[in-house]
Amino acid sequence: MDIFSYWDSGRDKAPAVVQKCFQRWEDLNPEHRLVVLNAHDLRDVLSDLPFDVGTLPVQAQSDILRVRLLRLHGGAWVDATLLPVLPLDLWHDTYVGTTGFFVFAGPPVHWRLGTFLILAQAGNPFIQALDQANRDYWTHPRQAYDVQLRPTWRMGRQFARSMMKRGNGLEYLRFFRKWRKDLLYPVSDDGRRSRYFPYFWQHYLMMQLAETDPKMQAIVDSMTYRQYDLCHTVQGVRHGLGPDFPKAVPMALRCSPVQKLDWRVDWPDEVFKVPPAETVLI
Repeated sequence: MDIFSYWDSGRDKAPAVVQKCFQRWEDLNPEHRLVVLNAHDLRDVLSDLPFDVGTLPVQAQSDILRVRLLRLHGGAWVDATLLPVLPLDLWHDTYVGTTGFFVFAGPPVHWRLGTFLILAQAGNPFIQALDQANRDYWTHPRQAYDVQLRPTWRMGRQFARSMMKRGNGLEYLRFFRKWRKDLLYPVSDDGRRSRYFPYFWQHYLMMQLAETDPKMQAIVDSMTYRQYDLCHTVQGVRHGLGPDFPKAVPMALRCSPVQKLDWRVDWPDEVFKVPPAETVLI
């Protein structure tokens, strides 16, 4: 199986924590192949898009790329900062189940799907539909809507300052107001005509697919459910415990077969110690 990931400047130029994550995937999965693509590879794989995908923010590049790779080849997608705790073969089949597709998900109340790890068999209908939805969405380049506010938050000074700083006017404000009322507005017919896109645009496309296509909803409903908060346990205890963080790492690592890290943070050696396989929650 191919395990795909991406770092725009290439694996050799990735930060130390990313290098450690890549190495851990190889060490734990010698029977599988880790494939780390760069910006040059990205343009080759996504050459059918009607504009230079390399002009988009790196996060958007990666979002489009991961789905295309899995549609073409199947396998696994892992974010560059996703640290494996267990060999993939110990949990892959349990997670993929009968649907041939797995992503971590949020609480069932809204069932938002994460994409930092995707497992998909070749030809999986959900991945095929999502790749087509990506192509339908990216008909023109867009500007990242990067105000650090959730659409349900009250508009405040931070929003006003950010809008003025970027020289944006009524269109920016209109996008925000409509998004605030409707979480899926950015991927609606009207929202697609905007030149802005939100950070979680692909999550919204996935939600839209499930809401509008019974076949896609059936796949999501049948998918193995694992909550994505467990994959952020190591980050959570780091933020919550301060200097005592290293003491909590061994227990935090056992909460999920993978843990999401932050490449901008220095991580102690305790984070990269492999716990006994039988102690990790699958």
